[in-house]
Amino acid sequence: MLRLAHVGFWCLALVLLAAAGSRAAETAAEGPPAAKAAPAQKGEAKPESPAAGSRPERPMVRMAPEGAPRLMRGPADAAKAPTDILPARFEATVYEVQVPADRAGKLDSAALAAKAADPDGLRAALAEFGPTKVLYRVDQPVNLYSERIMIGSTEPMVTATRKTDTGQSINTVQYQNVGLTIAISGSQPPKESGRKGLDVQMMIQLAALSDSAVEIGTGVKASVIRTISIDHGEPVQYGRPLVMLNVTYPAKDEKGNGYAYVIRYVFNEMKP
Repeated sequence: MLRLAHVGFWCLALVLLAAAGSRAAETAAEGPPAAKAAPAQKGEAKPESPAAGSRPERPMVRMAPEGAPRLMRGPADAAKAPTDILPARFEATVYEVQVPADRAGKLDSAALAAKAADPDGLRAALAEFGPTKVLYRVDQPVNLYSERIMIGSTEPMVTATRKTDTGQSINTVQYQNVGLTIAISGSQPPKESGRKGLDVQMMIQLAALSDSAVEIGTGVKASVIRTISIDHGEPVQYGRPLVMLNVTYPAKDEKGNGYAYVIRYVFNEMKP
């Protein structure tokens, strides 16, 4: 009996030692207890604690591919003002004239320039050839070395018409872009010419909406867009009105008229 009690005592001691070792291993794995965070003040957000066993996030660094250009930052470049500036006042008026076939050949830009002292005087002279209207007027300062003027609008254009069962006409309308573009560029004349001043080149493009001779409905004429292009160069002549002329004679209306587009322009000197 004594021997059995002695063996039981030692077995109980071994069990207690094993349990104590297992508890110590679990405590070591969990680590020391975390310090208690101070309570957040009123109105202050509580910091989020990372998940157990997670590592703190590191900022991501993106490397540029090998050979890629690098952005070099330095002092801003000083703005460079253009050196070729010659200011002038530019005036232009664009007219549309319906010219009968037998009179189209009598239009002459030099003869019209002699009557172009002012825009209204030229309009009166053009009215002798046929119905005349002013399409565009320009009056603004420009740089004779380089300037671009653009005037545009969107106009309704009847493309088809039909009648309902009640006899009412319904038109199909599309909107088309029309307008005027004037590009001005200047250059010094060749030395061998002996001329002073500036040579000015003008490129003019015009798109105008007009009626055609084609009838697409009762009392409704089809509209067309007439386009012209003029390229003209000359030595600048301050204060002298000049005239450019373009006749789109192949495009006729129902009366056999051609369309003449006349441009009166003048450069007035301005002090830099």
